Amino acid sequence: MAKNWVLEEFFDLSLGDKRLENRARRVLNQLSRNATESVPSSCGGAAETKAAYRLFDNVHVTPEKIRFPHVEATLSRMREHRVVLIPQDTTTLNFSTQTQRKDAGPTTQESSKGMYLHCALAVTPEKICLGAVSVDQWCREKLQK
Repeated sequence: MAKNWVLEEFFDLSLGDKRLENRARRVLNQLSRNATESVPSSCGGAAETKAAYRLFDNVHVTPEKIRFPHVEATLSRMREHRVVLIPQDTTTLNFSTQTQRKDAGPTTQESSKGMYLHCALAVTPEKICLGAVSVDQWCREKLQK
């Protein structure tokens, strides 16, 4: 039987409630199987979609808590290699048409709204991705003049 990588990767997920942790693993598993799809498409049904959005809205669930076990697993995989490369990049997410968003700011000009996402990945020289070691997301409050 094939291993479920989400259950392995997020075995040490700690959200303070076993039911919440199990729901998070279930949602992460659903989203990972359909990574390019929307949340409703990935979840496959109304109840599963509602459970995913309730998870995202839970005050005990933070991006840092979700990322922590993955980063720890990535660091563990890195120890198995003599050489690991850490390429990094920043991308701009454009939310200019989503005028109600409170988490977006100006990007290149006042009329463009969005946020920045900076990611650093661990990769072997053989081009095997070991995982993300850092992910930062932010937005500007105003443009510098």
